[in-house]
Amino acid sequence: MPSADDIIDQGKIALTHCWDSGGPGAGAGEEQVYRLGEHYAVASETAGPLGPFQSLHEAIEQTDVVCITDASKSIDCDELSTGQIIDLLQVHYHGEEPALDINGHRCVYDSGAGKYSQSAN
Repeated sequence: MPSADDIIDQGKIALTHCWDSGGPGAGAGEEQVYRLGEHYAVASETAGPLGPFQSLHEAIEQTDVVCITDASKSIDCDELSTGQIIDLLQVHYHGEEPALDINGHRCVYDSGAGKYSQSAN
């Protein structure tokens, strides 16, 4: 089984979560999941390389790669639909619920349902 570093170095991006706090310096970045064959690894700016994982779902569920905060802006993934990503989000924010672009679709937080949904607009 390849190491997390090997998967990140040699693999292709499977998922990208972009964030931007609006602050100077390290106020923006990306968390990414890479795929090499049937193995996945997470390149985290805060936790370093994580993995390997046997599936994309496992990589998402065992890390904070889709942890949504006030700074979250977008998530792009060719392997999962917008609805599948919404079901896997970990929502942690301290202000207004951020609108989020998921696979090019604008999604908003529905406080009644307690989760994101695709915007009608």
